[in-house]
Order: sequence, then structure tokens, then C-alpha cells
Amino acid sequence: MSIQDFLLSESYVAEKKDMPITREVIERMAIEKPFQGIQVVIGHFLALNSVALFEPFWRGGAEVTVCTPFECEHTRSLVRELQAHDFPILPVGEAAKAGDYFIDNAGMLGKRRTPKGAVEVTRTGDWVYASLACPAVSIDKSRLKYLEDFLGTGESFVRGWYHLRPNDPLAGKNIVLFGYGKVGKGVAFYSRKEGANLTVVDINPDALAKAHKEGFATVDLQDKSQLKSTLHQAHIIIGATGKPGAVGDSVPASWLEANSPFFVNIGIDEFGPHFRDDQILGGRQVPINFHLERPTKNHKIDPIQAAEVLALEELVQYPGKYSNGLHPLPQTIDEWIMKKWISYWPQEDLSGIAEEIGLAELKE
Repeated sequence: MSIQDFLLSESYVAEKKDMPITREVIERMAIEKPFQGIQVVIGHFLALNSVALFEPFWRGGAEVTVCTPFECEHTRSLVRELQAHDFPILPVGEAAKAGDYFIDNAGMLGKRRTPKGAVEVTRTGDWVYASLACPAVSIDKSRLKYLEDFLGTGESFVRGWYHLRPNDPLAGKNIVLFGYGKVGKGVAFYSRKEGANLTVVDINPDALAKAHKEGFATVDLQDKSQLKSTLHQAHIIIGATGKPGAVGDSVPASWLEANSPFFVNIGIDEFGPHFRDDQILGGRQVPINFHLERPTKNHKIDPIQAAEVLALEELVQYPGKYSNGLHPLPQTIDEWIMKKWISYWPQEDLSGIAEEIGLAELKE
């Protein structure tokens, strides 16, 4: 069995049905072959829908290596199936040595080796690539990342909770959420839909003002008295800062543990070394939604995967244009994908992020 056989299989073709932008990119890559002779390593969570991120590089002429930096129950059977079809899948440490360009998540590859260029999808990974001597495009700095973070991760937090705690309703729970960026906003939005009582903790006054305006209780991280009182009543504490260890480093462990709450990672290891792995729902290295068969629903991951392909195409095609360090996704790519996505999914409620993505302008 070959890679081609898998890419033509009924299950995989059906998986791409709700990924029209990625399909369009795949078709162009197959014709133009912009990655001919390039070695690309992909370090994303391995799910059936993420194979649609591998395909455009393979059809575009690249030698593709895949790794499994985030392992859980759903990845193991898929790994066996992909390996049976000759997909090259390696442990993350070995994979980092296998290519010159990285498509990375949380800097898992960049922590192990500096590539010629990289595309990083998370804020957590941006911290890694900011200090590496290579050009890197940050998908997190794009407008379209709101589609995955606010809509996708917010919704999948709820699905992830019920996957791991199927008989434990969120309704009535006191949730304390650290971080009110793109991801935090989505988690707050979907938690409220479930009937939870959510309090936002942040150090940024603008973030706190936005959360307050949107109807959430807020606590300034520096207001230790109010923070301690709030944490003593928490049933769930969520880290969505995008910075490993940020929650555990900023709050005494005794305050966080006071009400024996569940700790939940939306980023990677938000609570840090102060806590045991078994104190964190699903473990410290695996965000809660990564326990799902599809951590983000297909049509919400579609724009991100298309952007990652087009961003690496930029780095490969125009190597002199990008100096070492982090670069935002080119505005032309960001806008093209956003407009495409809105045209495909006009029924989606984007009111919660209308200002951040410039919704009125995109609909003109």
C-alpha cells in the first residue's frame, strides 16, 4: 500500500469535504510543484484531518516526514495505518533531524534543531522561534487564527471536557480562566453557553476591559486578595496564556489547590513543574482538546492548514525576503483565506471577534 492509495481512500477523501480552501491549495501545489527537492518536517497533532496538511507538501514535490509530538489514544491507530501506507513517521527528536523546513506546533521541532525556515502555528511556539537564527512565519499573529482559536479551540474545550468527564456537566461550575487572548475569548464564550460561571484573570488591562465589556467577571493578576478569594471557590482552573508554566509561576500553589479543582491546559504545560502530571486533566503536555479524535472541527482547521502551506511556500520561494526572526503571515495570504472562508461558511456567528478580524471590511 502506498501514500497515494491512502490519499485516494474513501475515508480520507470524505474527511476533506469540509476543507475547501485546503483542497484548492492542494490542487495548485500538485500542478506547480513549488516544494520540489525540499525536505519538510511536520510536527502537528496527528489526526485524520491533519493529513490534509501533509498532502499539499507531498503533491508539491517535497520529501515529507511526520512526527508525533502529542500522543494519545486516537493517534496510535492512525500512526499504524499511515505507516502501513509508507508514510514516514518518526519520533519528534529523530524527525527534527530529517528536514530543512519545519511546520511546527508549540515549537516542538524548533526546541530540538534550528531549521532553514519554519512556520509556527501557536503563541507557545513563537516564544521558541523568537530566539532562533532562522526566519519563521507566525500563524498566531494572523487574523485568520481567530477562526481556529476562538471558534475552534473554544468549542473543542467543551468537547474535550465531556470526553474526559462525560458525566460532569459544566453548568454551574466556577471556572477561573487565565488568559484572555484569542483562545481565552473562545473558551469563555463556549463555557458561558454551557452555563458555567467564568472569571477571567489577566495582567493586561485591555484584556480585562474587553472581558468585562463582554459580561465576564474579571480579576487583575496583581490583585492578590481578590485572586486568592476567587481561586478558593474554583471548580476548574484553565490556563490559556500560551506560555508554559505561566499559571504556576504567577500564583502560589496553595491558592490554586485550595478547592481541589481540575487543572486544564489549553496551551502546553501552563501549570509548570509545581504540579504533578496527574493533577492536570489529560496531562501536562497534551492540551485538553488533543484528546479528541478531531481536536478542531474540519472547517475551522481548514484556513489554518491552508495558511501554513502558503506561508512555507513564501519562505521557500523568496528566501531573501525574510530575515531571521518571527514574521507575521503576509497580509495578502491572510485576507485571501479569510474572504474565502467567510464565503464558504456565511452562517458562522463571528460577532464575538468581528472587531479583531475586521469583519465589515472583509465583507465589502
